[in-house]
Amino acid sequence: MGTSNRIREGIRLIEDGRPGEAISIFKEILSVQPENVDALYWLARAYIELDDLRSAETYLKKVVELRPNDIEVLNILGYTYTMMGDVEKATEYFKKVVELDPKYQLAWYNLGLAYIRMEKPDLAVKYLKKAAELDPNDSDTLNLLGVAYGIIGDYENSIKYLSMALDLDDSLKETWFNLASAYMGKEDYDKALECYNKALQMDPNDPVIIYALGVLYIRMGERRKGVELIKKACEMGYKQACEVLGVH
Repeated sequence: MGTSNRIREGIRLIEDGRPGEAISIFKEILSVQPENVDALYWLARAYIELDDLRSAETYLKKVVELRPNDIEVLNILGYTYTMMGDVEKATEYFKKVVELDPKYQLAWYNLGLAYIRMEKPDLAVKYLKKAAELDPNDSDTLNLLGVAYGIIGDYENSIKYLSMALDLDDSLKETWFNLASAYMGKEDYDKALECYNKALQMDPNDPVIIYALGVLYIRMGERRKGVELIKKACEMGYKQACEVLGVH
């Protein structure tokens, strides 16, 4: 079987959820062709599937040495650093991507995500707005932009973008939860209750939603109901709920 066919076989194994077998194929290719860029790239992708991010980093950096302006590889390497917790390093790669291709929407999104993790929501808003301009129908971008606005306390814009995300896809539990949190920040408790309940309908066993509902009911003056929900969240193993109750 030729190299191209072997690489396609490895890619199919990754898609089938068998990255370990794919790794064997790519390493076999690299033992003969150590600078085969496709084998290096997909070997890194296989390691990402296994959450072996250090190995993925090693092989992606080799690809960058061979193809320094490959925006997809640079973006994946930035993503890998994000998952490793080195978000400052990640932003270097995402910025290089948008310098090479200002219309590469995913890199703008990843920059926004990185700056949220760096607790710099103002910068996150800047990059996520660019991502939203490039793809106004990307519900993930609109959701994250709404989250960023919520962090800086701009609840009007938070509600605006989260609502836009739900207009595109109202099956997003996290977005309903985030919208509820924005309404909580605005002290519009009726709207917050409606949104939390929407999220809970999608996942009745989510202790984070149950805890948030408990906090909301307490703010609404229904303390007994709120405490019951927080206790339930604690019993389900949600640490923050237990800490609020003084249970260790």
